[in-house]
Amino acid sequence: MKITTANLTTYLKKLNSIRSFDSILNETFTSSAVSSYYKKIGYVYRRYHSPEGAMHLPIKLTDTERHTYKLLFQARAVEELIRTHNYKTIVELGCGSGFNSIYLAEIFPDVQFTAMDITDANLEVGKQRAETKGLKNLSFQKFNFNEDVHAYRADVIFGIETFCYASDLKSLFKNLSASLNPNGRIVLFDGYEKSPSEYGVLNPDEQLAYRLACWGFALDKFQEVQEVYDAVKTNDITLEFEKDYSNAVLPSYTVFQKASLRLLKFPWLTKLLLALKIIPYELYMQVPSGIFGAYFLERKFFGYYQFIVKK
Repeated sequence: MKITTANLTTYLKKLNSIRSFDSILNETFTSSAVSSYYKKIGYVYRRYHSPEGAMHLPIKLTDTERHTYKLLFQARAVEELIRTHNYKTIVELGCGSGFNSIYLAEIFPDVQFTAMDITDANLEVGKQRAETKGLKNLSFQKFNFNEDVHAYRADVIFGIETFCYASDLKSLFKNLSASLNPNGRIVLFDGYEKSPSEYGVLNPDEQLAYRLACWGFALDKFQEVQEVYDAVKTNDITLEFEKDYSNAVLPSYTVFQKASLRLLKFPWLTKLLLALKIIPYELYMQVPSGIFGAYFLERKFFGYYQFIVKK
């Protein structure tokens, strides 16, 4: 069943009957909490989303593309930059278990890749996959881009659905710009709140649904797209490319929505399975994101963007 403004309240009530919103909305997401979340959810992604370890949205441009090919869209954008500019040093921030960096390192054996993340368990998965493939040009490093010193030098720094965890986007861009070599670029793919001129005003139920959708990604809220523009203007960098891929991720969100709604068919059973830990809590966290993600994309409150920033 399609989620609409008219039936939003019904789904909120079902979610609240499974787990009280009071407890959910009181959770805080420190760096350690985010790391713990991705440690536990990593298995779920590999089991149901991508055996190769992708932890991001696929971008669908045609009906004939296979799932793995759609998941490589973001990495292929970085691949194009490497080829065009003959880049030699690449850093991925928030690499998860290394899906994107492994793909690129296989293609470019003479380019040095460093994949960084805050979650040890996922870094170990990435290291093992890279070793199995015999990749000598890819290293993995534990790194918190909000707290650790950006002492590396790179031609490209990219993040796929990770910059949303930046505590201060202006400060992060300042650090990244200082870490870029001349003519270097920052590439990011992520979700952002759009301008209010595109969606009007959210009603109280929509505001609650949005908070729950963010909670499903271990976030208090997503950044506004204007924050990217402001961060670029504040630093010695130029916004070179921008594209809204909301329509291209909507089909995946629709599939995600259908899967999530299955857990609301019998709320009492889902609550019992959670209590018995048959359903992992982190998996349940994804349910509101799945239910409401497509709704907010269609509502034009939320968008999925690619940005390329040049030094």
